[in-house]
Amino acid sequence: MFIYMPSVFENEFIPYIGQIINPILKALADENEFVRETALRAGQRIVTGFADTAILLLLPQLRQGIFDENWRIRYSSVQLLGDLLYKISGVSGKMSTESAGDDDNFGTENSQTLIIQKLGQERRNQILAGLYMGRSDVALMVRQSALHVWKVIVANTPKTLREILPTLFSLILSFLASGSHDKRQVAARTLGDLVRKLGEKILPEIIPILEAGLESPKPEERQGVCIGLSEIMSATSREMVLAFVENLVPTLRRALCDPIVGVRIAAAQTFGSLHSTVGSRALDEILPFMLRKLSDEEEGAYALDGLGQVLQIKSKAVMPYLIPQLIAPPANTKALAILSSVAGEALSRQLPKIFPVLISTLKEAHGGPRFDEELANCENVLLSVEDELGVRLVIEDLLDCCKQVSKGNRKPGILLLSSFLAKTKAELKPHVGTLIRALILLMTDTDEVVINATADAIPSVLKVSQVILCTEPGLC
Repeated sequence: MFIYMPSVFENEFIPYIGQIINPILKALADENEFVRETALRAGQRIVTGFADTAILLLLPQLRQGIFDENWRIRYSSVQLLGDLLYKISGVSGKMSTESAGDDDNFGTENSQTLIIQKLGQERRNQILAGLYMGRSDVALMVRQSALHVWKVIVANTPKTLREILPTLFSLILSFLASGSHDKRQVAARTLGDLVRKLGEKILPEIIPILEAGLESPKPEERQGVCIGLSEIMSATSREMVLAFVENLVPTLRRALCDPIVGVRIAAAQTFGSLHSTVGSRALDEILPFMLRKLSDEEEGAYALDGLGQVLQIKSKAVMPYLIPQLIAPPANTKALAILSSVAGEALSRQLPKIFPVLISTLKEAHGGPRFDEELANCENVLLSVEDELGVRLVIEDLLDCCKQVSKGNRKPGILLLSSFLAKTKAELKPHVGTLIRALILLMTDTDEVVINATADAIPSVLKVSQVILCTEPGLC
């Protein structure tokens, strides 16, 4: 009915267009392909028949449709919007726009003039800004459709972008503040694309606005700002990032200590982009501030998690920088334990520096009120080691510690070894022979704590050795 009623009633149908477009757009997202095809035909018939007389009714619905959560509605809205613009400008949307570059344009200045005359400058800017955002959509079909319409309609991409930049940037900011992950990704991609297209001259306009966005009470906007900053740094040159690093650093510091974990995760991604661009300067500018924040009662926990998020992105670069700071007296074993859990194999390379500090800390804390807490922290550091090289280093160091003459070293060594053997998820089979011999010798120790801890450790090794024996025929 929506296909044929417009042609039957003509002008009498115009007052109802605004009400009909929305149901048609919803039908464009229907699971049934026949319903989608019929809805598209109905939409095209209305657009073709009333492009000149019902623009004010059609545009708001179509513009809203290109930002819908459902990709099918976005795709069909872009198609219908393209049909409307083709009709207004007098160009054919059936031409091929396949070319080497995404910014090869086939539009004319005359078609641009006609669009501005029909829509007005502001509406034209809003429509083109929405289309340009569609070029960075998360759905491939939407990107391709928006790119096709843009190429057919627009005569010169850089010139048009400069004309619509205020409107486009306002749209980007609203997307960055959205609760939708997809919209924030689209906005970030568009930002990066703008920097590549227009050059770095627009950075002085963009950076202050993003800085202000981190002061927003909305966590979604703060997270979106971090995503946008990361895209900008990936799209611009090292020299330009260095020119703005003084502005970026305070912004990034705040984001890494944000109360919302999503913002901290996005900020860590931004840190990764900054480090890839400017190298060790990112470490020098960000990490000392984060380490000082660890002692802050209000933001210490956030700063610690922020460091953890950074480690997940750049563990090999960050871990060598952090370790000397964390093991300097008095060693921060709590931070070491938390950060070690996300450091991966980068932790193993730092074990020769970390291990003596763990033993020294336990030795000093022995008999005091903080001993159990320090022991738990040290255990967690070692339990974070699961790679083959790291496990071998842990076992060798702990056994060396257990063989020392000083009881002060043997006690923490055997306590950590007993806990490690009982709780680790790492492969222990290659070390069974060495462990059994060492533990049997430790049972002759004169210290009761050492003997008890050794007795606790032996069953863990026997459990592994039993598995080895049972893999040999006739031994079980």
